[in-house]
Amino acid sequence: MQDVRASFEALTIPDLDQRCHEIFRDAKNKIPYFRRQDGIYLVLRRQDVETLISDKFSRQVEDETLTVRGVSEGPAYELIVNSMLFSNGEIHKRRRGLLSRQFSVRFVEELRPQVRATCIELLKKAYREKQFEFNENFASKVPRDHNC
Repeated sequence: MQDVRASFEALTIPDLDQRCHEIFRDAKNKIPYFRRQDGIYLVLRRQDVETLISDKFSRQVEDETLTVRGVSEGPAYELIVNSMLFSNGEIHKRRRGLLSRQFSVRFVEELRPQVRATCIELLKKAYREKQFEFNENFASKVPRDHNC
């Protein structure tokens, strides 16, 4: 029997960068995780992510993914090393504390109807105008423009 995980582990980082959604969709139906060539494990199922998050022995990668690619300075590096998402321990706790209220499940659920209405209105406008530039006409407006 073929080791399914090995076929995913053979994927290159450019493969994953170019076809990540397709690869993850295919993989999550076959395996719960796989290991990239750079040693990073990708966990594919929500329930497995939740289990790992609560495990005291797991940790978030910090700057490892960048340094393995030879990036040790510059804007991308600064974004990652100063990010809550890529930090651990007390640093993560302090950064998360600053944002926890704004990202509570209740708060996000309360925003959902406004965001959906904004998206629908922006898409209708794009259809009427018969032109659409995603970043300028949609992505940049959704987080801040709830009244279109």
